[in-house]
Amino acid sequence: MAEVRREEAVRAAGVLGVKDVIFCDEPDAADEIKSKAVKRKLVEVLTRVRPTEVYTLDEELDRHPAHRLAGKLARESVMESGIVLPACIWAYEIWSLFTTWDRLEYIDSYMAKKMAAIAEHKSQVATIPYGEGVMGLNRWRAVFADPKASAPAGVYAEVFRRITIAPHSK
Repeated sequence: MAEVRREEAVRAAGVLGVKDVIFCDEPDAADEIKSKAVKRKLVEVLTRVRPTEVYTLDEELDRHPAHRLAGKLARESVMESGIVLPACIWAYEIWSLFTTWDRLEYIDSYMAKKMAAIAEHKSQVATIPYGEGVMGLNRWRAVFADPKASAPAGVYAEVFRRITIAPHSK
């Protein structure tokens, strides 16, 4: 199953135009992940790539234990890497909905590509209609984004929570 999911992830990344996909080769179960090894790899990648923005899962609000751990490791790795970001990383919704958020992005022009990328995860969407759930959530976010608006500013939207990172000195 690990090889199937790896191939699906590479195909989904291709749909999105991502050329370089890096895997940490860890199990799905949070209690089996070698956190120190993952952080070492993430710090190495962050130091080499020097991204201007980092997006991750929410370590506090996501209901999936492996997702929470991924968010925690991403935050800690950014702090340890010493890369300079605009004081935060961005968390996005998967298994839990945010009741408050710091950023909303309309994604109308990306929705078809997003759905095609999700569909590449055939082993996962075969039994659970993740694409339908994501599309519904993104539609709901656009419709209910601003209670004072007379009409939605877009058809689909995503929201993000700001995860503050402490300054790190090397």
